[in-house]
Amino acid sequence: MTNILFSPAERRGIIVFLIICMLLYLSVDAYLSHLQLKNKPSNEQIEAFRALVLEHKVRDSLHATARNNFKGLLDPNEVGQEQLLQSGLRKDIAERLIRFREKGAYYNSRSDLEKVYGMDTSWLNRKDLNFVFHPRKGEFDDSYKVRNQNRSLKLTPFDPNTISKGALLGMHLPGSAIQGILSFREKFRPFEKATDLYAVYNIDSSLAEQIIPFVKIKELAELNSLDSLIVSVSINQADTNLLKGIKGIGSYLAKSIVEYRQKLGGYYSLEQLRDLFVVDSSRYQTISKHLYCDDDFRKLDINKASEEELYNHPYISYKLARNIVEFRERMRLFEKVEELANIELVDGVLFSKLAPYLEIK
Repeated sequence: MTNILFSPAERRGIIVFLIICMLLYLSVDAYLSHLQLKNKPSNEQIEAFRALVLEHKVRDSLHATARNNFKGLLDPNEVGQEQLLQSGLRKDIAERLIRFREKGAYYNSRSDLEKVYGMDTSWLNRKDLNFVFHPRKGEFDDSYKVRNQNRSLKLTPFDPNTISKGALLGMHLPGSAIQGILSFREKFRPFEKATDLYAVYNIDSSLAEQIIPFVKIKELAELNSLDSLIVSVSINQADTNLLKGIKGIGSYLAKSIVEYRQKLGGYYSLEQLRDLFVVDSSRYQTISKHLYCDDDFRKLDINKASEEELYNHPYISYKLARNIVEFRERMRLFEKVEELANIELVDGVLFSKLAPYLEIK
């Protein structure tokens, strides 16, 4: 066997290498020990964790007891969100039910609960749930009697599309029901049939059943004969009082038409009324027969209008106003309105709506 001999220099190198390895090992071991000591939870942290675990156990126990004690009795006007969730109702619907109640709604029957947007009918019709409906307390006692006893109502035949608030008060209807009728015809659409009362939010089914026999909506032929007596008016000139004289336009819509006209700088087409959310296709057909549009509307010079003036127009977003100003400041002035279509934010639909309001002087 051949003996392996190292020179003195090689032996010294080996010794130095071994010493370095030992020092590295000791350094790493000391660092790991330091980390362990540093990350070790304190006694306070351990006690806090134990208290948190105990709290969760107690809470789970209370929830389990509540679920076991749930007997299926629900008063929609008093029940809390937690009990609704325990009964199987979705969280978003439970929140909506309570939010409506906090805003003044009062549930008198299952049909009232059906008016809650997105209501789960399978939950509502469960046989193991017993809904309890109590009359309102205090100031609402009279309105509850009105809904359940005919003696307080003084109903007479009326047209819900034309009757005044004073006349409704004279029939001793609850204030919330009166407001519901007025809001329905002014903000939604005219009443087309007596059973539309079921769709009025503030009127429950029992009250609607009492009122419906007295509802006498004018026949279409009679309404058309009345319509023919109304002269067409300019949508750019009429004030709210003149607009309210047109069938299908109430106070709310008349105000909306005038306010939107001021923002636009005037209408160039009757079709722009469709921009108002309260004007659906049915209402538009009704009111457009008595309106016309002239060319009395304000235009904007896109080479001179300020960023604020541009942005204040309903059809121009903040980014588009900024781009128009930057184009004419950094590039050049617009030579024709059609150049606006070259801006990325302007598509064909927007340009066709916006172009009549723009000019270059």
